[in-house]
Amino acid sequence: MVPAFWGKALDININAKALLAVAELLASRDSRNKEVAERINEQYLHLKTLPEPRVWHNPANLTPNLA
Repeated sequence: MVPAFWGKALDININAKALLAVAELLASRDSRNKEVAERINEQYLHLKTLPEPRVWHNPANLTPNLA
């Protein structure tokens, strides 16, 4: 799963790959992906709780000036 997001050249250990995969899955906010993230956590990371994804809040509905 990690190579799909980060490429095959990324050279990190299995726990780091698991952490990246969990982050990507949780960021999707899909309940099915959260279940997969929980399974990866149980097998590799053993975190007590998974973090809640943070969403950037844009109170003024700001958009970048691309002009």
